[in-house]
Amino acid sequence: DFELAHKLGAIINLDDLTDVDYIDKLPSIPETICLRYNPGGNFSISNEIMDTPGEAKYGMTRPQLKAAVEQLLVIGVCQFGLHAFLASNTRENDYYPTLAKILFELVRDLHAETGAHFTFVNLSGGIGVPYHPSQEPADIMTIGAGVKRAFDEVLVPAGLGHLAIVAELGRFMLA
Repeated sequence: DFELAHKLGAIINLDDLTDVDYIDKLPSIPETICLRYNPGGNFSISNEIMDTPGEAKYGMTRPQLKAAVEQLLVIGVCQFGLHAFLASNTRENDYYPTLAKILFELVRDLHAETGAHFTFVNLSGGIGVPYHPSQEPADIMTIGAGVKRAFDEVLVPAGLGHLAIVAELGRFMLA
């Protein structure tokens, strides 16, 4: 429930363009809103399909994200975050850097097109763990270096080097 989340001070994550209508009906407009991106189709790295976000019922397409940002700016939202969850339990070291670059480019472009102030990107979860001795674990240092490289290549030149990066690495941290 958006009203309870707002009352508790949570950052509301919108999965659908129609959710903007609910935000406009809240007693007060949240300062920050996070938007979930779904590029549709298959999510592939090096010709290997990692997952099929097009089958997921959550997230907005690129045009829907732009429309949501524009509508939310009109009703008074001041800050934005961007989130995507494109694969689960992925041990590929390229997954997070690839996802980061996609989201960083989207933030850069949405900022340029709308003037919206983005404060964070949530890379979500998805970094997996081996379940069998024959499986290689993900290398978190390689992953981190790849995310930093994407940050430096995309966000810093665009003047968006202030952006926070957040992650949801429960499985990776606790396994």
